[in-house]
Amino acid sequence: MKELIELIRKFSDNPRTVKDALDMMDLGGFANYDCGKLSGGQKRKLQFSVAITNNPSFLVLDEPTARMDIVSKELFWTNIKKMLKMQNLTVLLISHDLLEVESVTSRIIILNNIICQIKRDKTFHLRNSKKLLMVFG
Repeated sequence: MKELIELIRKFSDNPRTVKDALDMMDLGGFANYDCGKLSGGQKRKLQFSVAITNNPSFLVLDEPTARMDIVSKELFWTNIKKMLKMQNLTVLLISHDLLEVESVTSRIIILNNIICQIKRDKTFHLRNSKKLLMVFG
C-alpha cells in the first residue's frame, strides 16, 4: 500500500504524507500489507487515502462507504467533514443510501429516469417515502 501512495503523491506540489493519508482512514498499521490481502472495506478506505493524497479541491465519491462496517463509515464521514472545514473541498457523493446522503450533505440532487431534481434545503426527511414523493414527485 505504501508504494502505491508514494507513487501517486509524486504528482503533487503539496501532498499529504503517506502516513497522514493512511492514518486518516485508520490504515496506518497496514502500510506494508499487500493490497490484495485487504478486506473489501479496507480497500475502500485505501481508495479514499489515495484520492486525498494530493489534497484535491474536488472529490467524486461513488458509494464510498460500500462494504465498510459501521465504525469505518463513521470515521470516513468524520474525516470528510474535517476536510471540508480545513480546505476548499467540494464533494460529489453518489449513493443509493438515502439515509446516509441526508445525514452528510447540504444539497441533494436525485436523478431518476433522466429527470434531475434538486432540493437545496434539508427540511424534508428521506426516511418517509411518501414525503420523498411529495418533494420530488
